[in-house]
Amino acid sequence: MTPDNSRKVYYLATDFQSNTPESWTILLDYILPKAEFIEFNILYRTKELDSMIEPLSDDIIEFDKKKSKIYEKNYVRFKNSPNVEEFVRGRGFNDWLNSPLEDPSFYIKEKETLATITHEGMVIMELLEKTRRMFQAQGVNFEHKY
Repeated sequence: MTPDNSRKVYYLATDFQSNTPESWTILLDYILPKAEFIEFNILYRTKELDSMIEPLSDDIIEFDKKKSKIYEKNYVRFKNSPNVEEFVRGRGFNDWLNSPLEDPSFYIKEKETLATITHEGMVIMELLEKTRRMFQAQGVNFEHKY
């Protein structure tokens, strides 16, 4: 049976923390030009958190709210902007683990399209089969439907 290339499905990449740093860059190169919003779970409120988000304050849409996401916690939502993109690109996947801001999620048209659960080493992404294969050819393996 041939995979349906016309329907997007959520796929799971596990053990992502063991991937090369380039794997995270490949995903960012794909999702950042498309994402309208980027959200982070707030692990804890500290001065470090304040110093992380202060340079991005003009791009904050919602702060310290809770909602149902793939993985639920209090969160901060930013509109995607050059400053926010630079901030996201400045950290590798493993750098978000146990950071005051963790588990970045990327939204296209109000839909969580790429989500991370860094303490589990997981990336969940909505993909067409042909896009999943494209990532696989680049060494980013979304091996399970979610």
